[in-house]
Amino acid sequence: MVMNIGHKLSFDLLSHFKDIDSTKSICTSLRSVFSWSDPVKEFGLCERPSLLHSFVKKVLHEDKCSYFFKIMYDSNSSSTVRDQIGRTVCKVINKGIKIVVLSREDPARKDLPLVSELHSILVDVVGWIFAILKDRQF
Repeated sequence: MVMNIGHKLSFDLLSHFKDIDSTKSICTSLRSVFSWSDPVKEFGLCERPSLLHSFVKKVLHEDKCSYFFKIMYDSNSSSTVRDQIGRTVCKVINKGIKIVVLSREDPARKDLPLVSELHSILVDVVGWIFAILKDRQF
């Protein structure tokens, strides 16, 4: 439901929010949601949609991470806010990679379309992140 209401609104709100303590709390809570959603050992086997897959696809992949990069590099956000948003995205990507690796080792899940799509999306996202880190002047 949160993803459908405003998948980018959350980052936009956080990046312009002036109360740094609340931003940390919100991001910490969001990271907890991702920690508990999509159990790694069961990914792809249940009927419910994947929150992690939806987040990576809608927030990062659909626009080739451009909105995320705008917030991280071109916004007036404090370094603390950008750090919290970066940690949240890092948590999602790390869990996604773990899911793909373990799913590829599981005969029951290795050929599932959801696993293949998550793998493809993560390859693109990680590639874009490394490309901007390589080319960006800090």
